[in-house]
Amino acid sequence: MGKKGDETKSLIVAKAIELFRERGYDQVTIEDICRELNIVRGTFYYHFRTKDEVLFGFYEEPEAFTVEHVSAIFAADNYWEQLWLSYLPFLEYTQKAGAEVLSQCMRSNLNENRGTFDPRVASSAISVEIIKKCQAADQIRNKADPATLNFIAIQLLIAYDFRWAILKEGFEKISAMRGALEILFDVDLALRNGGNPITS
Repeated sequence: MGKKGDETKSLIVAKAIELFRERGYDQVTIEDICRELNIVRGTFYYHFRTKDEVLFGFYEEPEAFTVEHVSAIFAADNYWEQLWLSYLPFLEYTQKAGAEVLSQCMRSNLNENRGTFDPRVASSAISVEIIKKCQAADQIRNKADPATLNFIAIQLLIAYDFRWAILKEGFEKISAMRGALEILFDVDLALRNGGNPITS
């Protein structure tokens, strides 16, 4: 597809998610998305067959860490903070998208598994390597297999997204998720600052 095609696809996803959040998924048409981006319908259909398909790759958007984000990860004071920062873009991304978009992602995948919630290989590789460093430095005391720990962490992330969507953004998701990960990984008490993982 090429770089320009990838950029166009990302712009369509970003604009669609913005409109879904503002107006509600059912109130937004393909024509609305095209009008907002000043593109023809053919451009939309080159990348997506349906409006629903825009959300299939929902979690792919934060997959490519920016240079600034990678720099922030490795500038963190300790390995646990680096690990937390490797998960944070996904939480921020879904929070920005909002409960309406997450709810529609869930509905689409319940009807047919679209792979939306499958773990992403590139970001998982970074997280697994940081988990190994955390374990070696005793910053996390859970010594289970790093790949398994990362898989469970991602499942927790998705579970908190689901609960947050069901409760219509009714709790501080990022703080609660950090608290849950601190318990999962058994983070050194001196490094913890997450919120209560049990939310109403």
